[in-house]
Amino acid sequence: MIRNIARDIYNFFNDILILFNNLKSTQNFLILFPRFISYALKKVFIYDKKNKKIFIQKIRNRYDLLTIFEIFSEESYNLTKYECWEELYKSYLKIIDNKKKPLLIDCGSNIGSSTEYFSRIFKNIFSIMIEPNPESAKFSSENIYNKDHIILNKAISSKNKIVMIDDNNKDNRASKISNLVGKEIDTITVTDLLNKYQNITPFIIKIDIEGYEKDLFESNVEWIKDFQIIIIEIHDWMIPFKSISRNFFKAIYEKILIDDSRDFIISGENLIIIKK
Repeated sequence: MIRNIARDIYNFFNDILILFNNLKSTQNFLILFPRFISYALKKVFIYDKKNKKIFIQKIRNRYDLLTIFEIFSEESYNLTKYECWEELYKSYLKIIDNKKKPLLIDCGSNIGSSTEYFSRIFKNIFSIMIEPNPESAKFSSENIYNKDHIILNKAISSKNKIVMIDDNNKDNRASKISNLVGKEIDTITVTDLLNKYQNITPFIIKIDIEGYEKDLFESNVEWIKDFQIIIIEIHDWMIPFKSISRNFFKAIYEKILIDDSRDFIISGENLIIIKK
């Protein structure tokens, strides 16, 4: 109990500091109440500075709360603060001008907050949310305001197969594909999605799949050429001595760097790869 009180006190003062930081023009959102109020209400009230509106993200537990603060307060996916932002936004507008929809594929969409973040930065985006945890996939519909989306309770993979999802961890962010235990679930490939939605232009793919990126980039990786922005959290730190990120870097080298030019940006836990 003492630990929880100490944590809440720390978070209270830390959130105030972040709130003042988020007044900067490069920051897009303000979370309006401290965590203990948000947790009590099971709702996080957020001010969208760009669109001048207040919206809500719903939570079930402290892990959901942590996710929302990482995304909307710390802004772990904030592209607007980088020098390349103007060119990125021009690319986005060019897709719109060509009468097409920019595509976001959110691999490991959890409770939907990452998709909602990008949907507020790029308002005309079409989002495909892929989340293997069935409870999180179902709950994510509570946090999406842009109706131009679909939610798939599947795992993203390099092949079509049946895998097992271990969702017994109290931290719902840590659901993992397992070879040993869990519920059976279908996989889907990025190529499947691009073939199905050919009238939509690949723009962003976000990948946070708790180490399963080793499988995702094992084969069938031609799609990485198509996306303007790739955002990935790699998990060698979580699964040591298994070379979790090896297939990813091999694919990036073979499919992009030999023929193409990309910028690499480290942002918190994420690696952001941007096509010039």
